[in-house]
Amino acid sequence: IITIEFVVGEDNFIRKSIETSSKPKIDKIKFLSELDGNGRKTFSKIFEFGDKNDLVYKWGSKGFSLNTKIENNLIVLIFGYPLNSVYKQSIYTGYDIISKKVKNSETINDFFKKKIKQFGNFETAGYSARWIIDRDYTDDKINEFIDILKEVNQRIKEDGLK
Repeated sequence: IITIEFVVGEDNFIRKSIETSSKPKIDKIKFLSELDGNGRKTFSKIFEFGDKNDLVYKWGSKGFSLNTKIENNLIVLIFGYPLNSVYKQSIYTGYDIISKKVKNSETINDFFKKKIKQFGNFETAGYSARWIIDRDYTDDKINEFIDILKEVNQRIKEDGLK
């Protein structure tokens, strides 16, 4: 027979506090510094659009989301990632967030998906679509994408929350 005696609270390893840390959030300047020339050109135009239209940026440790704000709710239009992220230098659509939060979301997402398909350059990525920015796009092509965002943003504001 083997017996083991435990005295609660006597072992130092039990008393150690658990330490957690999160990566610091980046900002627009840091994000742009982590892009190549193709990404800087594309994302700079997206940031100009976001700033002019009072869209909200939510920054993470690697990327950001660009959001329409209705009351105190944020509805993601897109997610943006730099070169050094697991998603590469890319843009992902926010279809799923629109579906969860916006009235007439099916109509808005159908429009969004149709326009993204016409735009080209995007590929299916789960419930989203992904544009990997791996070459130089013309200003007209980038502006075509921004026009899609502008229209989706407007439709979200008009239809409102669920």
